[in-house]
Amino acid sequence: LIPSTRVVFEGLSRDYYARQKELAASGFSGCVRLAFADFEGAVFYERGRPLTGLEECGTWMALGEELIAPLENKAVVTDGSMAIYELSGDLIGFFRGRKIGSTVETETGPQLGVRALIDNLLRDGSACVFKARGATWVGYAFIAGGRAIDAAYASDRERLEGGRAADALRKASGKATAVMYF
Repeated sequence: LIPSTRVVFEGLSRDYYARQKELAASGFSGCVRLAFADFEGAVFYERGRPLTGLEECGTWMALGEELIAPLENKAVVTDGSMAIYELSGDLIGFFRGRKIGSTVETETGPQLGVRALIDNLLRDGSACVFKARGATWVGYAFIAGGRAIDAAYASDRERLEGGRAADALRKASGKATAVMYF
């Protein structure tokens, strides 16, 4: 769940290299989301050039330039889906040069809720990807420098982005798994 400003293309991952030439020529800034049977990934672009890659499977996440080539190669040799999204400049900036150095996983409940975790991360000025998953919803918040850069939230009833997603995520109640990728 990466909050986008506009969907540019949806199709098969095998079309990646053909689309890559178009992205370079147009000076595209956004991401190419790739979904495979065993994991999901994204290649982030800035001004038509690959910037960094992200891979995610369950509660495992990796981020860095070294992931670009493996993601591109898997895209063209494995059956998967691809979606190309435009992203805000702030979100592209969030991913620029970022690596995941540590991961913290916890369960939320009546004593420690999603709101409290997010508030603590904002107050501390932490830089992280925050992911929470409840029984019927999942949400992400991209946090840096004491502010939520962007957020995404999806449930069985709705899909939200930006401020509305951040509000829904902070209001989420009940048991959830929360993972913070610093």
